Amino acid sequence: MNYETMFEHLVRDNPEIKKILLKLYLEPERATKWLLVPKAQLNGVAPAELLELEPNRVLDLLNQIQRGDFS
Repeated sequence: MNYETMFEHLVRDNPEIKKILLKLYLEPERATKWLLVPKAQLNGVAPAELLELEPNRVLDLLNQIQRGDFS
């Protein structure tokens, strides 16, 4: 599975998250890598693991990144 296919699969139910990721990271490969790496802001969980049950946590983090809020 290539990065573009993996990205589409991961964000298929979250168009808002997809839109923000592509705006921030410009290409599916970079966005997919971001989704797969655990984040301290998510208690060490990778965003991809939260997309199904807690997409708002991922969306909140992406919104913080867009605003430049790294607290």
